[in-house]
Amino acid sequence: MIKPPSIIAKEFPLVYSGDPALDLPPFAPDAAGDDEKKSALKARLHAFKVACETGDWAAITKPGESPTVFYFTPTPGLGLDYFESTAANAARAKKPLSAQEMGALVFRIALRRVENLGKLKVDFEEVDGYRLVSATFVEALYQFGQIGRDLVSELGAAAFEHIRSALSPL
Repeated sequence: MIKPPSIIAKEFPLVYSGDPALDLPPFAPDAAGDDEKKSALKARLHAFKVACETGDWAAITKPGESPTVFYFTPTPGLGLDYFESTAANAARAKKPLSAQEMGALVFRIALRRVENLGKLKVDFEEVDGYRLVSATFVEALYQFGQIGRDLVSELGAAAFEHIRSALSPL
């Protein structure tokens, strides 16, 4: 009997690294030396990585604030089929998907709910028989300007990496 590991079925939270509620160590782009810049970046990445792995955002959140948390589910087999089919069709048409487009596609396939995004709520649509986050919702995020585009791209890529790193059921 094949039993998929429970990790595959669990919802996982992600927070955009540029969320204004986060209080991460500074990036220090104006630091005097390269070692100082590398050290500041390493501290920032480590603090964010720990929060992502534990789902505990309190340690990197400004007092009295809450980050926007996006909840994803591991992409079901049909979702992966849709992703691969869309990417393959784009490549055959000699218009390969950009990294931004791939991130947005995974974002639309795997996102299930969001907390602390004000009045904006996740809604879904059927596309070619697949349930995806609506293009209208993604467009609403893009109305935040570059932050919205970066958010969708970053979280889509992070969701893809999380899904890829899930234990194989075989």
